[in-house]
Amino acid sequence: MSRQHKQFAWGRLVLFLTVAVAPTLAAVIYSQIAASPIYASEVSFAIRSRDGQSSISGLGALAGNLGVGLAGSNDIYAVRSYLQSTGLFEKIDAATGFSTGAAKHDRDWIVRLPDNASTEEKLAYYLSMVQVKISNVEQIVTIRAEAFSPEDARTLATTLILRTDEFVNKLNERAKLDFVAFAESEVRKAEDRVSRTRLDIMQWRNANLQVDPEKAVESQLTIISGLETDLAKTRADISQMENMTTDVQARMRLMRLREQALAKQIEEERAKITGRNSAMATMLSEFERLQIERDLAEKSYATALESLRAAQQEATQKQKYIVVTADPSLPQDPSFPRPIFHPAIVAASGIGIYLVLIFLLSLARDYRDSR
Repeated sequence: MSRQHKQFAWGRLVLFLTVAVAPTLAAVIYSQIAASPIYASEVSFAIRSRDGQSSISGLGALAGNLGVGLAGSNDIYAVRSYLQSTGLFEKIDAATGFSTGAAKHDRDWIVRLPDNASTEEKLAYYLSMVQVKISNVEQIVTIRAEAFSPEDARTLATTLILRTDEFVNKLNERAKLDFVAFAESEVRKAEDRVSRTRLDIMQWRNANLQVDPEKAVESQLTIISGLETDLAKTRADISQMENMTTDVQARMRLMRLREQALAKQIEEERAKITGRNSAMATMLSEFERLQIERDLAEKSYATALESLRAAQQEATQKQKYIVVTADPSLPQDPSFPRPIFHPAIVAASGIGIYLVLIFLLSLARDYRDSR
């Protein structure tokens, strides 16, 4: 074997040890001795509405697969955005001490959160430990929460689902307020209108010293009816006297004076009600107008209340709630590192890189020898 071939063989051995063996041994040592185990807890849930519909319809699922957002799927994607938001991370950090636990110095340097990490670095670390997956087919949201102990992982997953439930309830309240806001404004307008019309009637009564002019008119008509009865009786008596042959002229004169007085009084009483310049007629007309306005206002108010009740009922039926399909799990085995899988991946990658480098070196050597 020539010197060049020996050098090339030694070079291949060194390269193999450097590219494949050393990283594999490092991966084995790290996974067996140095690594801080990470455990993953998963929780799954769906978002349903009280009318029995899910937040993603069949069309919504198809649109989601095509990358098109529809209104029916907005709730689930809003939840995902919330779970990945800075605001939620700050709440989770305050409730569970997430950053403090991740920055402990007994964690290995590969997975440990750096000291004095910025808010952006903490958020990026949180997003690497909390993954949110959406299945458009099953309409299920799955949260995978990772931590350095099984209990911490399950606690983190439980806190996330509780915060999600609070967020969905806030969405419900906001949607309900938006949905019934117009109906409530119409009710308030109708209430104001009813109040104004009732106040107008009260002011009219105080100004005219009349509680109910219709009853006053009825009383006036009763007086007229009594007078007309007396007038009819008087005229009947006069008619009987005219047929008598005895001397009743003096009595006839008195009866005719009474007839004239009754007729005049009847005309005056009628004029109080129906005369052109009658105050009673004017008051009655004005009072009837006020009553009509009040009745219309009360009907509008009743209609507005009915619309408000219908809007509230519809808003309640459209409210969303979370259905947990899989409770937060308590992991038994770490999800990272995996003592066999990860070293095998490193070994396979190293061997692949080694083979590529050997191929390139062989090409370079053959090209050099051919010159």
